[in-house]
Order: sequence, then structure tokens, then C-alpha cells
Amino acid sequence: MKNKKQLIRNMAPWLVGTIIGFSGGNQGNIPAHTIVYQNQIKTLSTSANPTKTKSIDYIINLEFLSKQDTEEDIGYIYRKKEPSIIDEDFVRLIIQLESNGNYYAVSQKGASGLMQLMPVAWKEVDDSDFYKHRFNPEKNREVGEKYLRWIENYCEKNYAEWNILSVGKKKEIIGAAYNGGISRLEKKRWNIAKMPPETRRYVQKIEEEINNPI
Repeated sequence: MKNKKQLIRNMAPWLVGTIIGFSGGNQGNIPAHTIVYQNQIKTLSTSANPTKTKSIDYIINLEFLSKQDTEEDIGYIYRKKEPSIIDEDFVRLIIQLESNGNYYAVSQKGASGLMQLMPVAWKEVDDSDFYKHRFNPEKNREVGEKYLRWIENYCEKNYAEWNILSVGKKKEIIGAAYNGGISRLEKKRWNIAKMPPETRRYVQKIEEEINNPI
């Protein structure tokens, strides 16, 4: 326990720097010796003057890490917390829906391997040779996960209300884009109900798994 506390204490300057970089990107110039403290920006005084704080009008998605007893009594240090969307269970579910775990599965359209990747999708996120590596389960899964994250990133930039969706709804949209094509889904204004029947059934299975996990 002592070693763990010491490790956290040693990491504190790095964490503070990370948090400053994360929180200050769109907030103009934030003074040195500044941390994100609950829902405030807290500037630590380097003189006899009292510590100053100013409110911020947005919520930073942060998770409590550890209390630190420092000379400036900064209170709590937080780290960024992101909902897990492309997690282990989701990738396994996509594999089950796409190939049922068959390393050598090939669709009529040429989608191949565990995650039934097309050459275009593979090339979008990985420089390796599709035809050489498509049946390698580790590589196929690696590239498939990269492509899921590429879809997630695309949605973050192009789906207007992405940030207010639940993790479950995001997974349904990512699944619809993975199965039916991101361009097609965007042209349908992200309306899964307007996607082909195969994609609708695919998303329904994702929804069922999310709501009724084994």
C-alpha cells in the first residue's frame, strides 16, 4: 500500500500536466500552477495571496483518482474518464455476429476473417496487406477493432448529438455503420430504421445483447 501511495504521489505532477492540457485547450490562457478541481479551475498561489478560483460553464467528464496532501492543499486530483464503447465484450459480439468465430469465413462480397473486413475498410486503418493477413485471427481482430474505433471517431465528428447519446445507443450506431456502411448510414441521417433489413436485424441483436447480457 505504501508503494502504491508513493507511486500515485510521484505521478501527481504528470497527472496535473495532463489535466491542464485536457481542460485548457479551448479555455484560453490558463495560468501556471493550475489544476481542474471538481467543477472549477483552481489556480495555486505562489505568494502570500489567497488561492483564486473561477467557475467554468461546462462539465468535464472526470473520475476521482486520489486525495493528495500537498503544501498548497489542492485537495483532489482527477483524471479523465471516457465511457468504454469499443470494449472487449463489444468486439466479441461483433465477431460472433460477423463470423461466429470462423477464422476463414468469406462473404459473397469478399468480407473476410473473424470480423468480416472488406479490403477498403482494412486499408482505411492499416497499411498491411489485406490478402496476406485477412485470415490471421490476431491481425484480423486488431484491424477490425481499429476500424470500429475509426467509425466511433467519425461519428464523434459528424453526428451532431453524439455526445448526449448513451453508450448503448452509440454501440448500436457503430454496429449499424460497421455492418451497413458508414456512408449509407449518414445518408439516411443516422436513422437505423431506414437501413437494409440485414443491418436492422444486426442492430437488434446488439440491442438485445446490451439489454440482456449473458
